[in-house]
Amino acid sequence: MSSLNPIAQLDRQLQLIRMEFDYERTAYEQSLQNAYEQVRNAYSAYSQEYHRYQALEGAVKAAQDAVAIA
Repeated sequence: MSSLNPIAQLDRQLQLIRMEFDYERTAYEQSLQNAYEQVRNAYSAYSQEYHRYQALEGAVKAAQDAVAIA
């Protein structure tokens, strides 16, 4: 038989539930932060690649114009 009275047992259960909730909330917030960073990095890489593509497209057009003039 437990030496804690029913109120103390409920308080202990509540403390454990709160601790578990805080742990899970922290894990969830960390996963959100990781997802945000992954999206930000992917968008940055996409943006850089898009600008690279635009530059290459301009270079191809310039080369085609040079061939047409020559």
